[in-house]
Amino acid sequence: MSSIIELSDIDDYNEKDLIKMRENNSDSENELESEETLAFFTSQLRVPKVIYTTVPIEYPDTSSEGVATVYNVTGWKNHTDAFSDIQYSTNGSGGTTNIQECPFFGGIPVKKNQRKCQGIKFCQFTDPELVNQEHCSVDFDSEIFQHYTQQNNNNTKEAKTYTLFLAAKDTPCNFKKDNIPCNGGPHIGRITNYQTNIVSYFIGCNKYKQGDKWHRYIKIKQDEVDISLLQSLFTALVCVGTHNHPPPAPERIPSGIKNNLESLITQAIQQDDNVTSRSILSGNLLSAYFNKETLAEVHVSLNNIDKLRYLVGKAYKTLHPF
Repeated sequence: MSSIIELSDIDDYNEKDLIKMRENNSDSENELESEETLAFFTSQLRVPKVIYTTVPIEYPDTSSEGVATVYNVTGWKNHTDAFSDIQYSTNGSGGTTNIQECPFFGGIPVKKNQRKCQGIKFCQFTDPELVNQEHCSVDFDSEIFQHYTQQNNNNTKEAKTYTLFLAAKDTPCNFKKDNIPCNGGPHIGRITNYQTNIVSYFIGCNKYKQGDKWHRYIKIKQDEVDISLLQSLFTALVCVGTHNHPPPAPERIPSGIKNNLESLITQAIQQDDNVTSRSILSGNLLSAYFNKETLAEVHVSLNNIDKLRYLVGKAYKTLHPF
C-alpha cells in the first residue's frame, strides 16, 4: 500500500486572528511518545511489524500477518520508486482506493494501491525444489545472495523536517469547548503580510474557527524546514503473504544508484565529449563516485555492460538533442 503524507491543502489566515493562538501555544512543540502492538493503516489492514527506511528496498519483508515498510521519500525524484525498485514482479491487481483516514499516519487521507507478486521466470529444466522455495524475507548472506549490496543517504534539514512532523503528529490540540478536548488534526496554515509581502507558515488545527483560542500552533522556520517536503514525507508499502518461489535476481537498477550513475556520465561527457562505456570503466570515476572498482560492485544488476551503454547514449541524447 502506498500512502503519501498530505497534511492538508494550505489555507490562508489573518495575522491578527492568530496572534493570541501563537502566544498561548508556545509549549505545544513538546513531543508525546506512544506505543502500539499493531499498526493500523485502515480499519481492516493492520500489521504487527513496521520497518522504517530512507532508501528503496529491493526485497521488502512479508509474512502471513503482514509487514509494513515505511519509506522516507525525501530527495527522491519520484516516490513511486518504492515500487519500481522492488525486484519482485508485481501488478496492480486490486486497483487504487482512497482512504479518508489512515490511523497509522495520524488520521490523514491516503491512497491505497494493491499489487500482487507475479512469481519468477525460470528454465523448464530447473530443479523443482529450487523453483518451489518459499520465503518471507531475503538473507543476503545466503548462497543465492552472496553478491548483493545496498546503500543509503540523509541530511540535516531533512531531519529537522521529520522532527517537526513528529511533533505535529503527536502533540494534541489544547483547545477545549464545554470542557471537551479538541480532536483536530495537524493542518498547514499560511499567513501573508501584505505590507511586506512576507509569507510565513505554521502547523495549526484543522478544526480551528475564526475567534477560537488555544488551538494547536507550531511555527515553521522556513530556513530549517522544507514546506513541500513537510506535506509529503513518507510512502508505505505493506506486504502480506508468502512468496512461493525463490527470490528473483536483482535486474532493476535502484533509482538512487541510477541517478548517481547518470550524474557521473553527464559530468564525464561535459569534460570529454568522446566518452564511452569502456572509458568510464577504465577510468577512476567509479572509484570517485561509488568507492568501487567495478560496476558489479556498485550493484549486481550492473554486471551487464549493455545497461551502461544505454545510460551513456541517453546522456548524449539529453546533452545533444540535435
